[in-house]
Amino acid sequence: MSICQRKSGAWLVKYKDAVSGQWKQRQFKTREEAAEFDAAARQAVEQQAPLSVREAVAVYIQNHTLAQKRIGLYDMLVNGYDRKSGIHTTGYAEPLADRYVEGLTRQDLEAMRQRMLAAGLKPITINSRVSMLKAVFAWCESEELTSVNPWRKYRNLPEGQKRHWQGTIEELQQVYQHLHPCYQWAVRTAMALCLRPGQKELFALEWSAFEWQSRTVSVWMPKVQRTKVVFMPDWYYQEAWERCQADTAAGHTLVCRNPRNRCICFDAWARAWQRARQKAGAKIPPYAIRHIAASEMLCAGADMASVAAQLGHSNVATTAQFYIHALSRGQKQAAMALPNATKFGEFGEKN
Repeated sequence: MSICQRKSGAWLVKYKDAVSGQWKQRQFKTREEAAEFDAAARQAVEQQAPLSVREAVAVYIQNHTLAQKRIGLYDMLVNGYDRKSGIHTTGYAEPLADRYVEGLTRQDLEAMRQRMLAAGLKPITINSRVSMLKAVFAWCESEELTSVNPWRKYRNLPEGQKRHWQGTIEELQQVYQHLHPCYQWAVRTAMALCLRPGQKELFALEWSAFEWQSRTVSVWMPKVQRTKVVFMPDWYYQEAWERCQADTAAGHTLVCRNPRNRCICFDAWARAWQRARQKAGAKIPPYAIRHIAASEMLCAGADMASVAAQLGHSNVATTAQFYIHALSRGQKQAAMALPNATKFGEFGEKN
């Protein structure tokens, strides 16, 4: 096995496949990536055995840049974890950890799902954990570390109809009254611009995103990796303009800040919301702000395409799926707007 650099600057690794025994090669952008892959390939050859699930996960982590939280989830899946009391909690995929990837069957997948169902996990969470292992198996197959992806053809569990976050405008008003003024401004901003009230969208919004002449705001949405252009309502525009002038003069760039004029930490926001919610006696979550905004626009007669644009949905069908409850209220208003057909006869007699 060897590592060499091409004239293009890329690094080439020549390695012997542990399964087929054939010599192969793979290209990497950096020497570090090439060295990690070479070490993993050497280890696989030295063992002279197909990869186990635990080994496949380890090689996958070594060759990908993953968040620490994601790495921790993989570790808990295949290794479980030890509690402070010393009791070991078995990971959902730990019974499969020493099995060869190529020998896994449909029965192994179903057994893993049953363990998660017995633990009370919802189908959406189960599918997420299974998809993590599927990603590992697919990558190993693409890199020819394994000859097959054993779970490729098996579908995820049906998750059922996704529900919208429950909450009414009345509940939001009750919680709003118990929030600090800086958090009240964050609520108004999230409502006006249909933002996700989180660290990467609402609390990262800067005044440079505002276009005052067109009354629009360009918002980067990390969740979907796109930018949406949203129009400001009149009731928000004037206050936002005045705050922008004051903040610019003071050297502040963030639209929403904590009482110390610093970036709002999501944990602090969550604690403040929880306290206000308890005082108001409501169960509404913060994310409901965005959904209430969409529901109110639809109930007021806004068309689905316009609401989808304000939310940043690329597909109008997504908006319809989540806000069918608001459409039913709009239907009632539309029905009340119909002319009274019982008076058609009276109209004819007069003519």
